[in-house]
Formats: sequence, C-alpha cells, structure tokens
Amino acid sequence: MLRGLLLLAGFLLLRVEGQQPNNLPSNGVQLYLPYEDRIIPDYSMIYASQFYDIDQNNDVNDTNDALWCQSANNVTNIGVWYYPNRTEVPLFDGPFDDPSAPRPVYSKRFSGQIALARRGGLSGYEGLYKCIIPDENGVNQTLVVGAYTDTGYNNNDGPDADPTMQFFLLSASRLATPPVFSLSFNVSGGPPTTVSCSVNGNGISTELSRVIVNGSGSVTRVTVTVRLREAGNYQCTVSNDGVTNGPISGNSGPNAVNSTSSFDISISDTPTGLTATRLSTGLAHVRLSWSPVSGATGYEVYYQLFSNTPVSVSNTSNTTINITSSLSQGNTYTFYVVSYGSASLPSGNASVMLTISHQVADFMATVITASTIILTWSPPTAVVPNNYNINRRCRRVCESSFTSNNETSVSSPHTSTGIPPYSQCDFDLIGVYEDDMVAFNASTVTTSFTASTAPVDDILFSSVESVSMTVSWDEVPCNGRNGPITGYYLTYTNITSNTSYTVNITGGDNRMYNLTGLIPYTNYTVSIKPYNYNMNGPARQEIQLTPESIPGLISDLIQTNAALTEISISWNPPTIPNGIITVYEIRYRESTSTGPGPYNITNTTNTYYSIVGLIPNTSYTIGVRAYTSIGPGEWTNELFSTNEIASISNFTLVHLNSTTVQMNWLPIPGASYYIIYYSSEFDDDSMNVSNETNEVIIPELYSCLSYSFEMSVTIEVNEIYYEGPRTVPTVSGSTDTMTTALTVSTTVLVNNGGSITGWIVSVTVLASLLAVSIIIILVLVVYIKRTNINQKRKSDNDILMECSPAYATTEFKTNTADDAPVKDGPTYNTVQQTQSTVESVYDTTWPKTTTSPAEYEILTEEFKFPVKMLRALLLLVGFLLLRVEGQQPNNLPSNGIQLYLPYADRIITDYSIIYASQFYDIDRNNDVNDINDALWCQSANNSTDIGVWYYPNGTEVPLIDGSLPDPTAPRPVYSKRLSGQIALARRYGLSGYEGLYKCIIPDENGVNQTLVVGAYTDTGYNNNDGPDADPTMQFSLLSTSRLATPPVFSLSFNVSDGPPTTVSCSVNGNGISTELSPVRAEWGFVSGASHYTVYYESTSSSSRKKRQVETGMRVFPGGTTEGLIGGLDPNLNYLFSISTSFNVNGIIYEGKKTQPILPASSTTFSYSVDTTAMPTVVNSGENIWWIIGAAVLVSLLAILIIVILIVMMYIKRTNNNTKRQSDNDIVMEYSPAYATTELKTNTTDDILMKDSPAYNAVQQTQSTVDLVCDDDEYETPLPPPST
Repeated sequence: MLRGLLLLAGFLLLRVEGQQPNNLPSNGVQLYLPYEDRIIPDYSMIYASQFYDIDQNNDVNDTNDALWCQSANNVTNIGVWYYPNRTEVPLFDGPFDDPSAPRPVYSKRFSGQIALARRGGLSGYEGLYKCIIPDENGVNQTLVVGAYTDTGYNNNDGPDADPTMQFFLLSASRLATPPVFSLSFNVSGGPPTTVSCSVNGNGISTELSRVIVNGSGSVTRVTVTVRLREAGNYQCTVSNDGVTNGPISGNSGPNAVNSTSSFDISISDTPTGLTATRLSTGLAHVRLSWSPVSGATGYEVYYQLFSNTPVSVSNTSNTTINITSSLSQGNTYTFYVVSYGSASLPSGNASVMLTISHQVADFMATVITASTIILTWSPPTAVVPNNYNINRRCRRVCESSFTSNNETSVSSPHTSTGIPPYSQCDFDLIGVYEDDMVAFNASTVTTSFTASTAPVDDILFSSVESVSMTVSWDEVPCNGRNGPITGYYLTYTNITSNTSYTVNITGGDNRMYNLTGLIPYTNYTVSIKPYNYNMNGPARQEIQLTPESIPGLISDLIQTNAALTEISISWNPPTIPNGIITVYEIRYRESTSTGPGPYNITNTTNTYYSIVGLIPNTSYTIGVRAYTSIGPGEWTNELFSTNEIASISNFTLVHLNSTTVQMNWLPIPGASYYIIYYSSEFDDDSMNVSNETNEVIIPELYSCLSYSFEMSVTIEVNEIYYEGPRTVPTVSGSTDTMTTALTVSTTVLVNNGGSITGWIVSVTVLASLLAVSIIIILVLVVYIKRTNINQKRKSDNDILMECSPAYATTEFKTNTADDAPVKDGPTYNTVQQTQSTVESVYDTTWPKTTTSPAEYEILTEEFKFPVKMLRALLLLVGFLLLRVEGQQPNNLPSNGIQLYLPYADRIITDYSIIYASQFYDIDRNNDVNDINDALWCQSANNSTDIGVWYYPNGTEVPLIDGSLPDPTAPRPVYSKRLSGQIALARRYGLSGYEGLYKCIIPDENGVNQTLVVGAYTDTGYNNNDGPDADPTMQFSLLSTSRLATPPVFSLSFNVSDGPPTTVSCSVNGNGISTELSPVRAEWGFVSGASHYTVYYESTSSSSRKKRQVETGMRVFPGGTTEGLIGGLDPNLNYLFSISTSFNVNGIIYEGKKTQPILPASSTTFSYSVDTTAMPTVVNSGENIWWIIGAAVLVSLLAILIIVILIVMMYIKRTNNNTKRQSDNDIVMEYSPAYATTELKTNTTDDILMKDSPAYNAVQQTQSTVDLVCDDDEYETPLPPPST
C-alpha cells in the first residue's frame, strides 16, 4: 500500500497544471503554441501531441501547453473557439487538470487570451478550428488552425486547390486605371497556410482573403485581389507546414506537396475614330461615332464636365450614340468610349472634347414703367429654334412669393404687362426646338415705384405714462406700399387745447417714437402718414388717453373758523389735477414740534374740513394735499391757531369780614371748573369752584395776614383738562376789577454727556437727597426740642400769651401721675376734647420784654424718634457705601463686537457658557478699576442707547433707565444701556431662567450683529456634560450651478444641552475649513455703488419653541456681486432684500430696498436709488466739566448747611442747660386777663380745681378759642401776678 501511495503521489506531482502565458502581443492578435514555444501563423497545421491541458513539457516557466489565442486587448473574458463544424468549443471555469472538464477539447479564458485545451484524442474532431477574439481597438479578428491526430497529420500530403480560378471585375468603372479584379478558388485537404500568385511566371502582389466554406470537409475559399492591366496566364500556389516539417519524427508518411490553380486573362483593344457633333433637334444634343473593335462584345460611353468624375451615359454594342439629355449650353464636355470582351479586361479609353456655346445675345429690358416691361434679344447663330417662349415670375419687393406667367410664341421686342408697381420680375427666354426646349438667357428687372395707396397698419401704444408714451406702428401693407417707405410724419394733438406737434421720422424701419412732455390725464390724437421719397401716402390716426399722475398743489388754503379746540379750513382743488381727485389728505401737529413727526392724519373728499380735539391757544402746522389713483401730490402747509381760553373778566374781591372774602366774575361758557389761588407769606392754597356759579366765599382767613388772590378757568378736551391764564394777582383789601395775563413757559431737559454724566448726575442726586434728609431730620429735632421746652417749664413760671383775651380762663397742663385720680371723673373727657381742638395762636407784635431761654430738659420719646431715624439713615448710607456700584468697562473693541466678563476679566467667545457666580449687577470682586461685574455686550459703535438682550425664550430682557445696581429693577436679570455697550445684570438666582441669552447690537457700520452666551446656575453648570449634537446632519447643495468648482453645500444639525462654542469639521478624518450657517446672496453689478446692504428678517418660528422675530443686515463692498451671510438660525426661515448706496461728496445716500424674497439656488436683486442722506449721529461731551463743577458745588453747599445746623443745635443745647432764675415772671403783652390767667404744671393742686364749679366753664372756654390777631401797638400796664 505504501508503495502504491508513493507511486500515486509521484504521478500527481508529475502532472503539473501549469499557468497562462505572459507573452501577449503589443498589437493585433496571434496564435501561440507553448509546447513548441513559438508563434504559429494563421491557417497553420498542428497535431494532437503538440497541445494539452497541462504543462506537458514541464518548461521553466511552467506554462500550460494548450493552444493559446492571444490579443493586445488585455481584458478578461474575451475570445471564442469554434469546432470545425462551426459550433462553439465548451467554455470551462474550473482548473485545467479538472477531471470534470469536457472532452476531447475545451476552452478557458484568461486576461487577453483564451486557451484551446486537449484532454482526449482528436479522432472525429479533426479539421479547421477557428478563434474569434477582439484586438486592442475592440474589432473582432479571426485566426484559424488545422488540428489533426498524429496519424492524420502523418498521412496528410498537403492542401488541394481547384485547377481553375474564377475571374470577376471589381472596378466601379471601366475607366479605372489600373482595373481591379479578383481570382477565386477552393482549397481542401488541409489549411492553406501560404498563397503565392504570378502572371506569365512573374510574381505579383495580391490581397489574400481566406474563408472556411464548410466544417466537415475543411474547405477554404481563397480569393486574391489584383490591381493590374496585363494579359496572360495567372497562377496561384498554396501550401502548409507539412511542406517543410514533413511527417512526425519517428513516423513514416508522405511529405506534403504544393497545389496550383490558374486562369488566362485577355485585354480588349482601344476604339479609334471617335467624333462628336451637335444635332439640330436640340441646342444641347450631341452625336458620338467611332470605329468597331475586333472581338469586343460591347462599348461603354462616358462624359465629363471639367474635372468632375466621368458619368456613364450608356452601354451599347453599336458604334454610334445620340446624347439628348443631361448636357447644357455654355459648357465644355469630354466624351470617352471603352471596349470590353466577355472574359477580358476593358480596353484603354478613346476621348473627344466639345463646347456647347450660348446661342442668344443681348436679352434685356429696354423700357421699364410701374406696370410694364419691354424685352428685346438677338436670335441664335448656330442652331435656330422654331420659336420662342417667355416665362415670367414676378413678386413685389416686400413679398417673398412669386406669381408665374408663361407667354408663348413671342418675338423680339416683347411687352410684358400687368405687373404691380415696385415688383421684381425674372424673365426666362426659352428656345423651342423640334425635340427640345432650351432656356437661352434669364433677366431680372424691377418695376418703378409710386406713392403708397394704403396707410400704416395698427398704431400701438406702450409704456403709456402720465407724461410720456411710446408709439409704434406696423408697416404699410405690402400690396399698398408701391415702393420703399423712406419715412413717416407723426403728428400728435392735445384734444383739450387743440395743440399739435409734427415729427419727421426718417427711415422706413424706424417705426417707434417716444412722446414726452405730455400732460397727464389728457386725450391725444396720434396720426401716422408714410411717405415714399416725395410722395405721401394716406394717414392713420388713433386716440390715446394719458394715465393719471400725482396732482399738483392745492391752492388758497385758509382758516375759515377757529374755536378753543377746533380749526376749520378750506382750500381750492389743484389747478393742475393730473387726474380725478379721489380724496384730500390732511395732516396737523403742534407748530412747536420738531423733527420728522409725528403728524395726525385724516382725510376728506370735500374741500373743507374741521379739525377737532385740539389744544386751546396752540399754534398748529396744517398741511393739505390731493390724491389721485396714482398717489398724493405735494403738501401745502400753513400755520393756524386755536383760540385762547377766555380769561376771567370783571373779577372782583369783596371783604365780608376780617376773615372772609367774596369773589365775583363773569361766567365763561364751556368752563369745566374755576380755580381760585390765594397765598400769604406763610402758605399757598387753592380751591376748585364749580362751573355752575360765578361767585365764591372764602372763609377762615387770618385777619392778621395779607393775601394775594388769582383766578383761572379750566376746560376739558378729550378727557384732558386745560387751564387758562390766571388773573393778575390781587392783594386782599382791594376791590379793583382785575385783568388777566397769560404766560407760557417751556422747559427743555438736555443730557449730552455720555456715561460719565450719568454717573455724576446719579452721585449728585444721591448726595443731595442724603443732605436734604439730614437737614429735615435736624429741623425736626430742633422743632420737637423747642416744643418740649415751651411746654415743660418750672413750676410757678408764667407763660407769655400774646393777643389772647381768654387767657384768664385757659389752663394748659402736662400729663403727670397727678392726673390719674381724675381720669375717671365726668369732666375728664371734656377737658381732653377741649385740648385737642385748640388752634394755633399767631403773635404779630414784637416782644417788649426779654425772657431767658427755657430750662434744658431730658429728651422725650418724641425726640428719640428722629434720633432713631437719623441712626437708620446713617446705617443705610453705610450699606450703600459698602455696596459698590462699579462703573462701565472702558475696553470697547476697535472694530466689530465682543462679550466681556469683568468678574473673570476676559473677553469670552460667541456661544460661550458661564455660571451665575460669574456676573452680577455690582462690582462684586472690587477690582482695581471698580468695573461693574455684569456681562457686557460691547461694540466699536460708541453711541448711546444701542443693543438688546433676549431671554432664552426669545423675549426681551427688561431695560432700566436707573443706575446699577437698582433695587427696583426686575428679577432675576435686567439690562442697562451705556455708550457702545449694554449690560446683562443679575440680581437674583437663575433657576428657571437658564439657557441661551442673545445680544443684538450694531457694529461700527451700523449693521446688527448677534452674540450668544449660555448662562446657567452654578449647579446646572457643574452638572452639564457638554452639548449634544444630532447624530446625523442634513445635506443641501448651495452652488448656483453644478459646474461650480468647488461645489458649495451645507450640513445642518441641532445642538441641545449647552451652547456650541466651537464647531470643527472633518472629512475622512482630515480637518476642513467651513462657514457657520451661511446664506449666499447674489445680485447684479451697479456701476458707481459704494456698497450694498442686504437686510434679512425671520419669517417663521422654531419647531421647538416660539422665538422673537430676528432682523439684521450685512454690508458688502460696491465691487462685489455676491456675499455670504453667516450667523443665522438654521431653524428659521428668512426673507432677504437689498439696497444700493452711493457716496456723493462724502455723504452716503441709500436707495430703496428690493421686495423681500426667499433664498433660492440663484437670486438676483434689483435696486432703485433714493436720494435720502443717511443720518449722522454725534455724541459730544464738551459740557462734562460744567456738570462736574455743578455737582461739586451742590455737594459742598449741602455739607455747609449740615455743619451750620449742627452748630446751631449745639448752641441751642448749651443755652437750654442754663438754669433759669427762679420766680422770674413771664411778661404777657396786651393781655388784661393776665391777673386771672395762670398756666401751671401738673401738681396735686389741680385735683381740687377739677371739682370746682368753674372747671367746666374753663373747659368750655378752651374749646371755643379762635385765632385772634391784636394790632394794637401801645403797651398796657399789667397787674402783678397773683401769689
């Protein structure tokens, strides 16, 4: 067994499959036999032992010894092998040595070649195998090989050719030189590997073609193509490889021999005596004659014009031929005749030349009119026709179609009639012969022109505007034109004024004219008259109404009536209405208003109007303009005024008694109420009086005071009350009738100092308020102290009471513990009530005696309260001093915008994330520069009142006008504008307000820019794990053309849970440059533009939350026609428009915006120029030092007042500590009741008095005490006080 296995292994090792050859041709196709290692020619002959399906000879290259059909076309799966019976050899995909492969042969494809592999004997499969394979040009080529068994190869004695060849003339013409012919014969008994031919024993060059006729007999049809004119014996010899190789080595057999096929070819003689003559049957008829050729079976006749290809006329066996067609006069022809036999080559050619000349001369038009033409000609000299015909074809010059007319049997001269004016006619002179009609000559003539007989076609009006229109018209119809139109007379007439203007328009093709300087809304007659040189045609006219335009100015605007709250006006319609006046627009505003507005607007269809609801005694600027359907005209403005509120007339003042006056006046119609003003040196007061009376009594005045009285009337307009002028002040005691005067004053507040001014004003106001508060507290302390001192005196001291006759029965007591026993008595309540109603007593005289100051007393509860208030105020001041406000940053960018975080002292990037402990509304970190630690949105545009902050939900963050910090500001955040920046200030926690805050602020070019920051609580910031992006992006092609190089496209996705501070992109792991959220805008170039401004506005809300409408703009240089707009929200849709700006003498003028459009793949914006200058904003701080000086002065003045009051309190306190002298009397002047009046302190003596009968009388007296003024200047001696 082991020995058997070793033998089997040896056999398998010996049976090597082998591999494909690597010797493909560089061009064309070939047959390769690896077993012999040689390229074999087409139609070779091999035997079975020369090809296999393995590497039979085990060569060094291990090449498989199949028969390979190879091509320079190195592609896979090409080529097909066919059996000798023309069926395909099976194609096998397995390995060469696969035992399942077909028998006896199969094919296998490789790159650029296909193998014919043998794995069995060829018995029954011998013959010609054919391979069809494409070459490097893709053109199929055929290769043939004869494959036989070894025995069949040894027994083959060579190919067998037919003894006689077949002749066939291939030339397209017998005139060909040399002639081309073929010789064909069949070959059997083996492939014809080589074919060689000769004539008369001399080798000749041929073109070989071999085609397998059938498979079973392996017959090959051999055809050789010969290009030669030579008579004689033609022979072709065929052979194959067996001729040289002989039988297989070691085998006996015959040697292969050659085989020959032959054919004899003769050449016919060339004809002689060829002549060409003209016939009388036709002008171009020719007869050819020649001598006969011996042995010729036929003749072929040709004619040739110039150097063109000869044309065969006919094949004939005769020696004469008439040519009556295809020839024409005026040409020279060459005629050829060739003879030929049944089995021979054609002869050489015989040739002759003939010229067929023109026969008619001087065919012309001698007389031409608008409708007739006279023709003349000379008869032919060589061949005279029997008669003449004339073919006429005429068309008007302005037409394209002809009208034909044939006139027969005419003679020279001939008159052709009935031709339209200005027509072009072609005349053909035809000679009539016996068998032919010949066109001798042609002539083209144009008839004369006359005046047009038809007007122009339709008159058309286009671009009809109020002052211009374009007139165009169609040509004069061709059938009425009668000649070339050289111009038009255009006449247009104003029907209203019967005014006409005529314009001469030269050139028949100029059929359009622009009429200008027309009057709007006017009928015009337009007449067009064509002319032909100096001949005018009929006119056509049409009527056209010009459209309306804006009207002219109205006239005679006057005020027809005036009242307190109403102005009536009238006017006349415009003298130039330019259309139908549809309405009049009226605007009005107070004449003191400045700037562009606002106006109140109303309208009417009348030429009069009453404006109501006005302010009395006010001047108004009133304008009126007219409207047509086109729009408004210019304003006509006038200054009119409402009536003054009537002043109070016949105002009288009557003293009824020492404390009461009566006022009378004439009533004012329409009054709402009256106001009485009265004042003294101590107070001012006023009272309103009903409009239903014209008198009023004013009681309870102080007789010892002098009063001034004024009066005004108030009326109500639209729920607003307006007060008239006051009367001239009248001093009490006068009964003169008073007149009134009206004074109007206007207060203007101007602030022009920037942010520093705001700080100074704030500090000044705070210091002033603090100073005033301290002054009020100190005054209150002094007042309370004085009151306590006057009430708390030492016992038995009398109190000075001036001007009081009730003193003897009046007693004031302080509450002490002695009062307790009587609080339950019946008189207690009465005494208390009396004390509560005692009124003030005023002393109008100067004291006559000197009294020492009251004794100092311990502070009462009333005095302690102001001290506590002062202490609280000082604590508040201390708190405010500790709570440092901080100032605005001074680091505005030099260009563009930025976000600044002072708490961290750094510029943060767009879409950054911060936490609450990083921004406040004060200077939290108390830095060196005292910068407020808000979040600042800053711009290089250093102007005031710019910028807006938005909450994460899209609503605006509240804006305050107060200072930073402001305890009344909204929570948790608010915004504050300063020069070139806006603060986002936090005064509470961010819980519930976390998210993306957006700031919109204009840059130095006035273009709104957007910055975003994510603000979170400290906890939210710490718990944030970074932004979350959608896993998949959305693709959109942005290029306006797919030819764009490189293409532009966008990739969009949503990001949540934090701001996307940075966005970096890559492709296949390599970083790329991108633009965030761009939109490409394209527009047409405008010459001279300084720049373009693209505006955008969002049109829809986000799908996730409602957002604020977002607007902005971008500015691009004047030399560009496109630009990218970035920073847009990908969740919003936007509308875009554009305007063009021009720089004229250093001033920028911006034109109108285009209509907003949605972005598309390609957008071009249109524009128009509006000559409105852009406003210039100026911020000046030249008055800042005046404000600083005023602030310092006010502060110093407040400090001075505080110091003076403190010194006064100290002196007062020192004087009060001085002990009064005991038993000193208090002087009472002008009081006879002194002897019976005693003011006591509360002692035990009061208890007895309260039980006396006189107590009630005393209490009653106290309750009825009135203010009494004593004007007596003389002293009255006083009795000594009682003891």
